[in-house]
Amino acid sequence: MKIFKYSLPAIILIFTLAYSNEFSKKKPPRHSIAISALHGNLDAVKYWIEQGTSPDQKEGAGYAALHFIAKLQRYDGTQLENQLAVVRYLLANGADVNLRDQGEMTPLLWAAVRGKIPVARLLLQNGADVNAQDSIRKRTPMHWAIRMYEKAPIHKGAQYAKRLTLQELIDFIILLKQYNADINIPDARGITPLQWVGRTKFKVADKKAVLAVMLKA
Repeated sequence: MKIFKYSLPAIILIFTLAYSNEFSKKKPPRHSIAISALHGNLDAVKYWIEQGTSPDQKEGAGYAALHFIAKLQRYDGTQLENQLAVVRYLLANGADVNLRDQGEMTPLLWAAVRGKIPVARLLLQNGADVNAQDSIRKRTPMHWAIRMYEKAPIHKGAQYAKRLTLQELIDFIILLKQYNADINIPDARGITPLQWVGRTKFKVADKKAVLAVMLKA
């Protein structure tokens, strides 16, 4: 008389598979999709997308994942590469490259404010509006890039922004012009990026170098 329908090895295999399946279920990440994106956690971002979360889901002040990466990314080389991978994934899964936050800032505008050239390049490659303006100061990415060289915003407790070097500013301007940035759009005070360079406290040699790039056909 047979007591077991299955052999002992088969029973062990069944229990092993059942145990493995139970503990292989993905647990929700600790952070939201936006914060996970900021941390460069691609696996967590993939989890939320696979669960049906919108890549444009907003949090405080209307910031979505792309805003967080452009606005708050630290200057760690490894983290930056991870964040760029997250940006590519989000865009490939329908993220709006021109999504506005509560202040009408797009991810590209934030990338310009914070001097995030690699992030700006990737956004532009995927259709970011190179002449977008915020709702308060009416500045374009070109306006903000120039300001980053003149006076970078510094936040206590974390390095959210850094002052651009002259070469970085020139590289940023060249990048923006490649996507047809308009150097004659006035901001809320009626000042264009071209005029702004002339009004800055740049060294004379720096002004000439920047203007030469801006005016180059």
